[in-house]
Amino acid sequence: MGRPTVPVAVRTLIRTMSKANPLWGAPRIHGELLKLGIDVCQATVAKYMVRWRQPPSQTWRTFLTNHKTQLTAADFFVVPTVTCRLLFVLVMRRGARGRVRVCRDHGGRHSVG
Repeated sequence: MGRPTVPVAVRTLIRTMSKANPLWGAPRIHGELLKLGIDVCQATVAKYMVRWRQPPSQTWRTFLTNHKTQLTAADFFVVPTVTCRLLFVLVMRRGARGRVRVCRDHGGRHSVG
């Protein structure tokens, strides 16, 4: 008993179609097989399709290199002074060779430099 086996010719056709049309997925190949009068399940088509090896994902270093002109780096820190006051500093840098902006808070007197 059990499921009927898929004929070798149909398996070969599925592999051939998936190699010839790498952008086609199982639903498309399944539809084309139905047009030819071959009645197989879509899951069967997916099982016998050629599995393409995906390229490795880009590394963090590659990402940073590719997007260095669009990136903004920011840092926020607090500087205690000799008079026991706190200076709040926000530093922002835009792009690979971007200019550095320092925003300081002097206890209510705001300065942007």
